[in-house]
Amino acid sequence: MKKIQILIVEDELVIADDIKNSLENIGYRVSAVVDSGQEAINKVAELKPDLVLMDIMLRGGMDGIEASNHIRSLHGTPVIYLTSYADEEMLERAKVTEPFGYIIKPFVENELRTNIEMALYKHKIENELRNAKEKAEEATKLKDKFVSLVSHDLRSPIASVLGFAKLALKDEKHILHPDHKETFDCIIGCTSRTLTMIEELLQISRLQSGDIKLDPMFIDGHNSVAVASEEMSYLAKEKGIELKNEVPQGTRLYADLTLFGQVLINLVSNAVKFCRKGDVVTFFVPPGRKTTIAIKDTGMGMSESILKNLFKHEVKTTTVGAMGEKGTGLGMPLSHDIMKAHGGRLTAESTIGKGSVFYAELPPQKPHVLLVDDEEDFRFILKKLLRDNDLEILEAKNGEKALELLHAHDVHLIITDLIMPTMDGFELIKLIKQNKKTKSIPIIALTSDQDKETRERVMQMGGNDFVFKPLIAEDFIPRVERYLI
Repeated sequence: MKKIQILIVEDELVIADDIKNSLENIGYRVSAVVDSGQEAINKVAELKPDLVLMDIMLRGGMDGIEASNHIRSLHGTPVIYLTSYADEEMLERAKVTEPFGYIIKPFVENELRTNIEMALYKHKIENELRNAKEKAEEATKLKDKFVSLVSHDLRSPIASVLGFAKLALKDEKHILHPDHKETFDCIIGCTSRTLTMIEELLQISRLQSGDIKLDPMFIDGHNSVAVASEEMSYLAKEKGIELKNEVPQGTRLYADLTLFGQVLINLVSNAVKFCRKGDVVTFFVPPGRKTTIAIKDTGMGMSESILKNLFKHEVKTTTVGAMGEKGTGLGMPLSHDIMKAHGGRLTAESTIGKGSVFYAELPPQKPHVLLVDDEEDFRFILKKLLRDNDLEILEAKNGEKALELLHAHDVHLIITDLIMPTMDGFELIKLIKQNKKTKSIPIIALTSDQDKETRERVMQMGGNDFVFKPLIAEDFIPRVERYLI
């Protein structure tokens, strides 16, 4: 059986010999003994030991913690620290490198052996978990690729069948026999549902593989509900169902407009499907849950067996609607995935014969606004004007300070003066728009310069809006709310 190889990193020769003897007595093989952090890094690359025993206090410019950090990031080799010191600050530094053990000198052989065996076992389990995770991810990618390819290949011919069937129904020169018309209606219904199912499968696959990236922004929940309700208004009217939007105007949500809109459409479509003539579907914000949009209906309701599996991909829960409508069974799992991707959740409760309530809950997000102006008094005025908008305010006195804050914080809106020392607003806007991370942040420029060319220059550089000093609150606040609701 191959002996475990251990690298010793210790700058005290007597202690290093003592550790070497202890390890060999226990039955380990010492691959090398080195006395500096840089030499330890080199020997790990050369000898590839199974474990490193690392003194923390080493001679030279690199201590054991820094060396361990390099070894873990480059090679993944487990490290056990050896030290005569155990102060709080050193422990905190050491913890960041995720060591596999921490031994206080002097130690006994049994303690050394126990720490080494535990470290090697932990490292083995970590490798097995990592390999299993990589295999699972690879299998998921292959599955997603297969689903995507098959879905793409199916979509075109099915769309063609749907198109030809619709053309046949509309052909006034060759009117179909009523029996044939009924058949074509069935063809159109089946192919439409199949196309919907393919689109939902593709979206689920893209979400799971990470191909769909969220583009969150501050949106008005009332308006998003209005759009979703309008999408389903024809079908609701046809079935005699009333749609109500009781979400207050100005309900601030932070979400991907398109994807969250898809969730709302799926929810109202599902509600309408299971409602009868005279039923009501209502969107509202539950008390105390400002970032949750709920939708309740007075329809058929669902059984507990359906409800508990409603959001699972692997369980088919689709049932026939109040008027025989058929679904794909993928809309709810897709909506659940979208909410999960937002860091939120989708839940439901239902009672047979009384209806259902769905809750689309988004994580709360307070807008971060960066105010950039060299005059402290003017920044104070801006803060006073914005105090009722529930914002997190960051301040910078010039462009350089603003860039530092942008690097350290997620900012949702920048309000900047143009004329400032060190770095002016023009240079700041240019650098913000050149950076991939910050280029999408909306910018409102402030200036007392009434020159039309100044305004045009700001807009050409990528500025989103322009406000003249002195500020008029009735003009300024709506411009801010346009981006932050």
